Amino acid sequence: MDKISDAHGNRARSAAFFDLDNTLIRGSSLFHLGWGGFKRGMFSTREALRFSLAQFHFRLTRKERADAPRTWGNFAAAFVKGAEVAELVRIGREIIDDSIKPALRGPVLETARRHLSAGEEVWIVTASPHELSQMLAASLGFTGGIGTRAEVADGRYTGRIPAGILHGPLKAKAVVAMADQRGIDLAGSSAYSDSINDIHLLRAVGFPQAVAPDRQLARVARRHGWPIHQARNYQGLLSRAKRRWLAD
Repeated sequence: MDKISDAHGNRARSAAFFDLDNTLIRGSSLFHLGWGGFKRGMFSTREALRFSLAQFHFRLTRKERADAPRTWGNFAAAFVKGAEVAELVRIGREIIDDSIKPALRGPVLETARRHLSAGEEVWIVTASPHELSQMLAASLGFTGGIGTRAEVADGRYTGRIPAGILHGPLKAKAVVAMADQRGIDLAGSSAYSDSINDIHLLRAVGFPQAVAPDRQLARVARRHGWPIHQARNYQGLLSRAKRRWLAD
C-alpha cells in the first residue's frame, strides 16, 4: 500500500483511536468513577448501586441500554454541578490510579504503544468525561483524549452538556474534526472498538479493528473483512495490512 503524502511530499500523519469502555479497559469507566466517588463520600449508596447495576448489565449482556448514554451523561453532569474543576481533576487522577488503570487490557495497551513506536498519534475517544480521557491519556503516554465536555463557568461545572454526549455519530464527528485540525490522514489511521455503537468511528478510518466485539459488530466486521481480535488471546492487534503499510 502506498504511503499518502502531503502537498510538500511529506508523509501524512496517521493516528490510532481507541474506544475506552470494554476496549481499552474492562467494563465501564463510569462505574469506576462512580465507585471512586462513592468511596470519597461524593454521593449516596443508592447512587452507587445504580452504577453497580449498570456495570453488571453491561458486563453480562455486552450491551448498553438504549438510553444509557443520555441517562449516565445527565447523571454525571448533575453529579459535578457546582464542583470546582480543579478538585474534580484531582479526584479523577486518584480514581485513575486506584481503579481504572488496574482495569486496563494489557494486550490492547501494548498495541497502542506499538502505534506510538511507529510514529503515530494515539487517542482515547470516549463518551466519558473529557477530563478523564485527557488525564488517562497523559498517564499512559498517549497523544491525547477526546470525551464528553461538560460546561464550565468561573472554574465550576454548570451541570450542562451543551454539545451532547460523545456517543455514536458524535464520536466520529469529533474525531473527523480533530483530524482535520491536526492534519491527520484518516485513510491511513486505525480505530479500535468493541461495540456496534462505534460503527461510525470505525467507518471513518482506513483500518477499523473489532476488539472482543459484540455480536452486531462481529457480523459487520466479518462481512467487511475487518480484523476481529479477542482480547484474551491475541498477541498484538496491528493487522497485517497495517504492518505492511508501516514498513513501506
